[in-house]
Amino acid sequence: MRIIVLISLFFSFLHSLEIDIDAFKKEALNDPTNINARLVLARAYIKKRNFNEAKIVLSQILALETNHQKAKLLMNEIKNETIEHSYIEDLKERGSVDSALNLYNLYIKEGRKDDAKKLKMRYWRKSINNPIYQALQKKDQEVLFVRADKLEAVYKKSKSFEDFKKYYYELEGLGYEKLGFTKLERFVSENKLNENAVLFLANQYYWTKRSDKSLKVLKPVIKRTKNSAILILYKKLVPKPIYKTKLNSKYRAETYFLKKQYLKSIPHTKHILKKSKMIVILGFIMQLH
Repeated sequence: MRIIVLISLFFSFLHSLEIDIDAFKKEALNDPTNINARLVLARAYIKKRNFNEAKIVLSQILALETNHQKAKLLMNEIKNETIEHSYIEDLKERGSVDSALNLYNLYIKEGRKDDAKKLKMRYWRKSINNPIYQALQKKDQEVLFVRADKLEAVYKKSKSFEDFKKYYYELEGLGYEKLGFTKLERFVSENKLNENAVLFLANQYYWTKRSDKSLKVLKPVIKRTKNSAILILYKKLVPKPIYKTKLNSKYRAETYFLKKQYLKSIPHTKHILKKSKMIVILGFIMQLH
């Protein structure tokens, strides 16, 4: 009998065969101190959703070893399973908003985000005006706000841009793009030499056709950076080389001058000479003609 129990014990942990419940019952009776046999028996009952029997077996384990962690965890699992089942049944029978919220909270507490999402979507399919869906949607927003607050606390403590980005995207997901962008600008103003933050903000400006702001953000790091992404973006933003403007102005000035259209040549000549005293000489030459 003991060999059967040991083999079943080994394979039960691998979830590869059905447990012989009767064999474990006999083993538990023959050896009242055999905690492992009772533990596997309790798991078998839970699997079959026979929670009352499972609680009896787990209580026997805890009587033998008060702080047995696995037994405590299984007892807690039974408690949650029982509560979840009661919420589901109440939701089916009465369509209770409170039961839906309690079930949603249970899923969030246990880290079952997919189940929480499925619950909300089930009522969204019925109607966006469904009171259960609206209550779950509001609760979902509250959960997201709590998570956003936690992320904000993390980045403020670490001062890390990677932590800030998680917070930024969380705000964006909540629909607070403007608030997120304002906080991004503030982060960069306080960390002007953080190249990752600078590049991120500069790209945001560039994509929204605010090249002047993008250029202004890049300037503090451009002289010292070796970041290729920053250099590429900067190259896109800087004005065309001045010498090309000068050459173009020189050509136009000469063309107008040869045609004796002196007044038209003056603005283009200024590009070359700027505020040079040679403008006075040019005026003198024009008078001679």
